[in-house]
Amino acid sequence: MKKTNIILSFVICILSYGCTDLSETVYTGVAMNDFFKNEKELVANAGRAYTKLQGYNSEQSLWTLLLQASDECAVPACGGSWYSNGRYEEIQTNKIPPANKLLTRGWNWIFNGIAACNEIIYETELSPIQFEGKEKIIAEMKILRAFYYYQAISCWGNVPFTTDYTETGYPEQKSREYIFNYLEKEINDNIEFLDREPSDTNYGRGTQAAAYCILAKMYLNAEAWFGTPMYDKAEKACKDIMDIGAYSIEDSYSTNFDIKNEDSKENIFVILYDKSIY
Repeated sequence: MKKTNIILSFVICILSYGCTDLSETVYTGVAMNDFFKNEKELVANAGRAYTKLQGYNSEQSLWTLLLQASDECAVPACGGSWYSNGRYEEIQTNKIPPANKLLTRGWNWIFNGIAACNEIIYETELSPIQFEGKEKIIAEMKILRAFYYYQAISCWGNVPFTTDYTETGYPEQKSREYIFNYLEKEINDNIEFLDREPSDTNYGRGTQAAAYCILAKMYLNAEAWFGTPMYDKAEKACKDIMDIGAYSIEDSYSTNFDIKNEDSKENIFVILYDKSIY
């Protein structure tokens, strides 16, 4: 009994001392604006936003959600093995609860991508490093963020909206039309900084053609979204892509989906994957 009391007293003593001072000594640290030292490091940092794209066509994410909601395909129950708690049936019957896995994973994919773009833009602008391609990195991230937000307003209409990485609260919800107008201006303001011609060095990165594609998709939906026809602008955006002179329809459809499809004249914006991982 005495032994138990001694142990108990010792524990109480340790806890009383251990919980009163929670301060820590930091022996080394790097400020955010000193972290990236050169162009190579800033470009590598920007790659984090592109890797977010890899979740697009994973099972039970945004790609699957769009396939099911548009009736491009149907998932049969097959004796129950593919029923998956009814999540596919909910999509196909348009009775979708907020907890549906396809819905939540699609939403998370979009806003994780937006958050990454916001962070990288903030870090790149904060860096004192100056080099010729810095504006292009920022422009790429803004175009990629526009792509993510286009997906958001296409699927959900009014969504939380912020471009401020330092904002700590929940973003204010903005209307689809407000975000549309913001994206249109931002894309047009940044196209000039992007590469015009596709090449080995910008494979998988945002180019002028990718930016024009986002605009064309937005303009094609404008009348359905908020009653303003913009088909003339959609036509011009498509013509701008054609005027680049680097894109054409491939003779073989499968060329676009080869493991090494860098030479495809049809692909405008691709998502990079590592075949050893995916």
